[in-house]
Amino acid sequence: LLDAQGRRVAAAPGAPDVTDAGLAALRRDGRTPDPDEPDVTLIANPIAGGMVVWRHDPRPVRDLQDSLTATNARLEATVRTLAHRHEVEERRARLATRSELLADIGRIVASSLAQATALLRQSDGDADVRATRLSLLLFAAKRRCAVHLLAHQTDTLDAAVVVAQLRELAGIAGRAGVRAHVRATSEAPVPLDAASQFYTFTEECLADAMAT
Repeated sequence: LLDAQGRRVAAAPGAPDVTDAGLAALRRDGRTPDPDEPDVTLIANPIAGGMVVWRHDPRPVRDLQDSLTATNARLEATVRTLAHRHEVEERRARLATRSELLADIGRIVASSLAQATALLRQSDGDADVRATRLSLLLFAAKRRCAVHLLAHQTDTLDAAVVVAQLRELAGIAGRAGVRAHVRATSEAPVPLDAASQFYTFTEECLADAMAT
């Protein structure tokens, strides 16, 4: 988060400073390549009193797409040599599952980006609260994507892991003055669907609290 003079007001931990050249490009074009990572783009959105700058890194999704393409190529090569139809169908089912997984993650990312864009376009209210709301939204989306990636390995998450991540969400909201307490009443493993719903529900509750 930069003020009108381009000075840093708030930033994620470890975020590098925007160079003078980068700042000029962001003001002119709204985006510029990251000088340290050419695949990453710095994107700016004007807000009252300055601008919000964030990094767009397409590599994770691209890596997933490359992995899916490579998996498909290996599968097609195997199908040509398999004589047993049952084994062929099992491999196709696994590929379909990974395709559905990628589609689910794509929907989560698209929905989160749409909400993030709407937040960034707001010019009223406290900029720090909007920045915290954005962090909350993206953290919850990241956790939901992680749940989907685990779906082909396990059906549950350890309750302590889910509680720790919900407390991280509460900690993010704490930057905006929202006080929340997360406590588990059971140590039973949490089904993945339930964990994803917990992240969404908690993020929405904390966002509502910040709005009031």
